[in-house]
Amino acid sequence: MPLNNPAPALHIDSGTYTGNNVDNREISHNLGVIPKMIIITGTTEDPAGQGFLAGSDYFIGAGNGEVNAVTARTALVFYVPYEFDKVNLNGTSREYSWVAIG
Repeated sequence: MPLNNPAPALHIDSGTYTGNNVDNREISHNLGVIPKMIIITGTTEDPAGQGFLAGSDYFIGAGNGEVNAVTARTALVFYVPYEFDKVNLNGTSREYSWVAIG
């Protein structure tokens, strides 16, 4: 890319949700582009409740290294997994915070 062409704008959005034990749960965002990275952390110390997605449709558990596939991201929504003792980013009544970057 020539030096006189600035890089495209970076899009960042964040939010919270309360878990409900549903696998592949849809979460809305306001990026307007498909997220390239999503970071999620729960309010508990449970490593299965923390994870990230980067450039793919697989969440990786931040504390345990487990992997869980989810439905493809869009410019409006992303999906979070619920799989007990693996990548559980939607446990019942747990509070989660997320940051999406596109």
